[in-house]
Amino acid sequence: MDRIGILLYGYNMNDAKGLRSIIEKGLGRKIILFSASGMEDKNLQEVLDAANVSSFEDCETKILIFLGFLDGDMQKTMQMISGKDITRPIFCTLTAENIHWTLKVLIEHLCKEALYWGKKK
Repeated sequence: MDRIGILLYGYNMNDAKGLRSIIEKGLGRKIILFSASGMEDKNLQEVLDAANVSSFEDCETKILIFLGFLDGDMQKTMQMISGKDITRPIFCTLTAENIHWTLKVLIEHLCKEALYWGKKK
């Protein structure tokens, strides 16, 4: 996939655009920005199908889902966002399994994972 994107949850419009700008500058390429705000009861495929949605809302939990990124670009992106004024999200990728999960289930899963790995450190 030569076009890459990020699906964001928990960010307002200004922070979402700020994240996109940081990533675009760091990778030297355009990325597509999608919002998952207000779509907690839809599965990820449905969220992506509603890509024209541009409603971004602040939430305590912040998630960034990589769409079409290569591993190296994901690593660069995670490093670029560290130390910036924007709250660091929980990162994940779209998989054959989680594309069928509702956003609510994915959020719960990612929060449990983050808590587990936070305790490990």
